[in-house]
Amino acid sequence: MKFDSNGWLDQAIEYDYTHRSESRQGHKIKYVVIHGTAGGTSAEGIAVGFRDGDRVASAHLIIDQQGKIAQGIPLRDAAWANGILGDNRAPFIPSDINPNLYTAGIEFVKESRENLNELTPIQFEVGFEVIMCVCDTYDIPKRSGDANGGILAHWDISATACPGPFPWNELWLYLKGGQKPEQKPVQPTAHQIRAADDAWCSVIKDVAKGTGIYKAWFASLTKNKFYGPPITREYTTVDWNGNRIITQEFAHARCEWTGNPNWYGPSGKA
Repeated sequence: MKFDSNGWLDQAIEYDYTHRSESRQGHKIKYVVIHGTAGGTSAEGIAVGFRDGDRVASAHLIIDQQGKIAQGIPLRDAAWANGILGDNRAPFIPSDINPNLYTAGIEFVKESRENLNELTPIQFEVGFEVIMCVCDTYDIPKRSGDANGGILAHWDISATACPGPFPWNELWLYLKGGQKPEQKPVQPTAHQIRAADDAWCSVIKDVAKGTGIYKAWFASLTKNKFYGPPITREYTTVDWNGNRIITQEFAHARCEWTGNPNWYGPSGKA
């Protein structure tokens, strides 16, 4: 993951809403500011809203609950995310400079109008990597913001509850060591279990459940990574080295079980 010389992220889906941006007027990026969208379900949908809507607002990057990234403004320019200063702003935020000029804004998609959603595991994993990349590229301190720069919540600038719940402690640990955050076990809901059962048997009836491959498939599904329903039962084959492995084909991938799942899609390892 990296930014080009203008500040476009290579892994982001690009949407042009640069008409909702302005020059930084000589200012350098000093802070990364974290936002919640307070509505919406996808990075693409939020990006289209910035592009085609009538709100005088925008952000550089948007990360949704499936881990997709959208971008409509390069980081060389200022987005319109943090321009309204509140009386309760952090004391080190100057009152005489538009904060848009020295900040990079990242929106995390949250469906709740009150930004009450927790981030999904893939959302904060991707989001942490994006934040790290911004900090590395623009020499931003990898810590909670102070007078010398760093990472802020929107509420540090304006009178708002944005971004709502956010795994700050996990972020600081990640930025110190570069290790991906440890994901807490996800307890599936009754709805997820029913949906998984329906999907699992949607092509072939009575496919065995309870196997290692099934458990890996189900765990991926709860993290919003869907390989499609199985289109074969498990069968034994050999890998390139002649080792016996258990394999099962799915609509969008193939799983090779060697004691752990190895998923392969059309372009290689998934």
